Amino acid sequence: MVLSQEEKETVARLRRKLTIHQTSEVTGLSATTIEKYSKGSRIKIKSNRSRLEIIHDLLFVVNESKVGVRKTRIMYRGNLSDEQLKKYMNLLIINKFIECNPEGIWKITRKGKKWLRLYEELMKSFKRS
Repeated sequence: MVLSQEEKETVARLRRKLTIHQTSEVTGLSATTIEKYSKGSRIKIKSNRSRLEIIHDLLFVVNESKVGVRKTRIMYRGNLSDEQLKKYMNLLIINKFIECNPEGIWKITRKGKKWLRLYEELMKSFKRS
């Protein structure tokens, strides 16, 4: 995932004040991404994202744009290779979480928004306990 300088500074600022999971809730980025950019991009990430975290990140990217996004933006913001993106996009299409219009613009479906909302609620409930 490529973050703008402004996003990197926001993550660093929030990281000083909040825990990684609290920063994740504020920015919508995965805890792994925040950990990477708050410590510097040369630090190796110790843990990989789970399938659910990757699906969440992809749906989050598609959902944050009201007009939709192109595949390249999803790949960069989701921090995935082309091969990985194809695998996860197929999964999202089969489950009808996203859809593409003829111009190549991807949008989240109602079912995708519902999954995203439920996933975020579930993660919040785990963090409270």
